[in-house]
Amino acid sequence: MMILHAPHGMSMKRKLLGMVLLATLALPGVSFGETKRAAVEKKERAVKAAYIYNFLKFSDWSEESFETPESPVMVCFFGDDPIEAQMRESIIGKKVRERVVMTRIIERSAGNAMNADSGCHALYISGMDANEAARIANAIPAGSNILTIGDMDGFAKKGGAINFVPRGTNLKIQVNTVTIEGQGIHVSSRLLSIAEIVK
Repeated sequence: MMILHAPHGMSMKRKLLGMVLLATLALPGVSFGETKRAAVEKKERAVKAAYIYNFLKFSDWSEESFETPESPVMVCFFGDDPIEAQMRESIIGKKVRERVVMTRIIERSAGNAMNADSGCHALYISGMDANEAARIANAIPAGSNILTIGDMDGFAKKGGAINFVPRGTNLKIQVNTVTIEGQGIHVSSRLLSIAEIVK
């Protein structure tokens, strides 16, 4: 796996978390009419969307995974996931390695047919248990260049690439380096330095 070295100075963990914070602060605020629970859920979606964008920045796909030099980095979501709308709003005009970042909603039934021809570079899986999500992730052929991301307990340990894990009031991430390598994706040490590595 190709590892990019982190720069000296501020710790990479603080730097990446700062980038996520700045991204969330740039998002529209919570209206007065929203309940406290709704506000918390909105903030969590904003944080996850910011993290996903940074996952893209610190990952490197093969050129073969893009149809043309102008092809976008495509983040796919199963069904009408509220994080898709949040991310679509927050990434307007943003790029990763000179490629526009876009989102796409796919039918859940398509999960069994995810491969290199799907056009997805990242697949966010939620709204199901870890076993079902892992079945979808593990069914993706090796070398498809699809970064699977989930938010259910045990997802990364069962074969997902990246998993959001709540730790008290914080949101931590787990990374399965074996899965990422198997998909042919190279990740930066900047990402690995803030993650819990699982295999």
